[in-house]
Amino acid sequence: MLLKTPGFTVLAIITLALGIGANTAIFSVLNAVVLRPLPFPEAESLVRVGQGSRGGPNAARGSFSFPDFKDLREQTQTFSSVAAFLNSGAMLSADGQDSERVFGADVTPEYFTVMGVNPVLGRFFTAEEDHPKAGVVIISYSLWQRRFGGRPDVVGQFLRMGSQNIKVLGVMPPDFEYPIRSERQDFWEPLNDRPQPGSDERDNRSYRVVARMKPGVSLTSAQADLDTISKRLEQQYPDANTGVVMTAAGLKDDLTRDSRPALFILLGAVGFVLLIACANVANLLLARATSRQKEIAVRNALGASRWRIVRQLMVESLFLSLTGATLGLIVAGWGTRLLIALGPGNIPRVDKVSLDISVLLFTLALALITGVLFGLLPALHTSNTNLTGWLNEGARGSSLGPRHSFVRSLLVVSEVALSLVLLIGAGLLLKSFVNLLRTDPGFDPAKVVALDIPLSRDRYNSEEKQALFFNQLTDRVQAIPGVEAAGVVNNVLLSNNIDVLSFNVAGRLPYPPGTNAQANYTVVSPGYFGALRIPLRRGRAFTDQDRTGTPPVMLVSEAFVRTYFPNEDPIGLRLILDPDLPPIEIVGVVGDARRIALDTAAEPEFYVPFAQAPNRRMNLVVRTSTDNSAGTVASLRSAIASIDPAQMIWQTRTLDQLVDTSIAGRRFNMVLLAVFASVALVLAVLGIYGVMTYTVRQRTHEIGIRMALGAQASDVLKLVMGHGMTLALIGVAIGLVGAFALTRLMSALLFEVRTSDLATYASVAIGLQLVALIACYVPARRATRVDPLVALRYE
Repeated sequence: MLLKTPGFTVLAIITLALGIGANTAIFSVLNAVVLRPLPFPEAESLVRVGQGSRGGPNAARGSFSFPDFKDLREQTQTFSSVAAFLNSGAMLSADGQDSERVFGADVTPEYFTVMGVNPVLGRFFTAEEDHPKAGVVIISYSLWQRRFGGRPDVVGQFLRMGSQNIKVLGVMPPDFEYPIRSERQDFWEPLNDRPQPGSDERDNRSYRVVARMKPGVSLTSAQADLDTISKRLEQQYPDANTGVVMTAAGLKDDLTRDSRPALFILLGAVGFVLLIACANVANLLLARATSRQKEIAVRNALGASRWRIVRQLMVESLFLSLTGATLGLIVAGWGTRLLIALGPGNIPRVDKVSLDISVLLFTLALALITGVLFGLLPALHTSNTNLTGWLNEGARGSSLGPRHSFVRSLLVVSEVALSLVLLIGAGLLLKSFVNLLRTDPGFDPAKVVALDIPLSRDRYNSEEKQALFFNQLTDRVQAIPGVEAAGVVNNVLLSNNIDVLSFNVAGRLPYPPGTNAQANYTVVSPGYFGALRIPLRRGRAFTDQDRTGTPPVMLVSEAFVRTYFPNEDPIGLRLILDPDLPPIEIVGVVGDARRIALDTAAEPEFYVPFAQAPNRRMNLVVRTSTDNSAGTVASLRSAIASIDPAQMIWQTRTLDQLVDTSIAGRRFNMVLLAVFASVALVLAVLGIYGVMTYTVRQRTHEIGIRMALGAQASDVLKLVMGHGMTLALIGVAIGLVGAFALTRLMSALLFEVRTSDLATYASVAIGLQLVALIACYVPARRATRVDPLVALRYE
């Protein structure tokens, strides 16, 4: 039966393949990122523990101070083990092999107990080996394969990481990875192998903490335990811990927190697309039923029950849906690769996306449900035809009767409504993205290159050597042709690296515990502000005279002034960052620069001159007059090598790349929803066009009589278009109500746009009406060309 109408069959299968394939692609990503359990034993017992201000957002993601971590480890009643770690990285070199960047973590010995995973080779390091310059490391399975070719004697071998030879103690299993981030995880080494400055200070919160709950302990009980410990520490250490709380979150929930809302919204969007596809195929089946009226009537006359006819029609529908699902798997394979390529780099576990058994079962279930959705209603209506009805209605060349026209109209209304919801959602995201692009970041990223340069701990083991290297480097870089400005900074903008310090004002009462004033702490050289074109608003900028031995000075941002000194001039005030060091005088105010992301407002920030606070790891920031970033980087590398041929460059980025990364997530959501909305619009327009074409064909006799009685072409045009536009208007009205309710779910994805933005709703509704008008006009215009004599003769 399907082969007899190849055009219908192919169109239905392609429509379903697109709808099912899109759903399968999104589900495969959702499954890998959100639904699939973490690859750890009893993963539901793993939690991320964080510190933050009481009542503040995302406390579970806050970092710990090391003293508070030790207190938690000793006092907890609900965790069987607790571990702290820091993200790390090194340059790996070996005889006869190229050097490469490797990413890892510095962890406490309890780390592997928390994760509950044993090495496939060797052993873990012990508490006795967690000390400075321990020189031991655990490597990942992929690094073992990549650098050692999977040799079984790797345990006891040495790796050259940075300037140290480090002994391999063990190899982790192939599926073990934590922390999960955009870069791969290559190694784990003792946390105290490279002690962090200020790690013994209770208000220096820079460590991440994970824990495993004891058997039978719930997250609620663990949180109650953390609340007790937080209150105890608040009483013992009021200066550092007043208002500071500990919060736990399931490890999987913590990992997927950023990606989960967008993925579920996208799954809902492709679900709408599939519903529209089902409505389209249902309309195709109803149209096809016209040519099968005689067949169904004859079957009825020969004694076939209605249920038997329904079964036959449902088998045809299920065959269409299963065939569409099979092709949909091919579409899903292409779609997942496209999603991974277009997606932002911070989606966790995206490399684990695959069409596995759960995805295949999802596709099968989707195909069966889809077959029932689009097939049941046409089957019930078609099977209700009897011989007498066919003779009465068929003699006039009509359809299966008014009830079928109503069903087809209802399907078109639903298509228009669903497509409007998707179009409004896409319109809101588009407006958000435009607003984001128009946001003033506070700096000019064009033609700016940043090189991350970590100096060797052994060769540059004093502040004097560190200052000398970077001072020489900036002098040589500024002499390179095409370089307009150059400076160094400890944390590049939009790179997720931020140092936050508390302060008091000299000569004034300290801020009460729990209300400590704090700001982002940034170390820069005088040329930094010129390189990023951050303007000086008041006072003076840094000069070469601001160096060791001179009175300490700082610059503050406008956000800093608005927050802490809104009604006074901060110039001349002195801030205390460390009670053991002299206060630092504010000598100038600079413009705000968005440090975290373009969609995050600038925070209070103070800057200190690099010459007064040398640092081993700095970023060289260079503005050039040329677009040839590759040539600029080559010149910069030569300048670095001229000072120290052995000095490595950890990574090279342009500020434009960092800006692009900052908006990648929002662009990904916008593009996908826009694509789905466009597909929905095309399907809805095809639905309107199909219904109107079918209506004109079935009303040929009526139109012929009207024209024979004197109706003009304009009257016929109004008649046909009026019917089509009425359906579109009803669909738009229902869609507006649905959009108003459903777009509230995507409020977290919007930027400076309300979910009820009137301009977006109005423009999308009007645009959809215009498109529907065009879809109605073509068949209506065809109706005006009906020859009354031909129509009456045919009848």
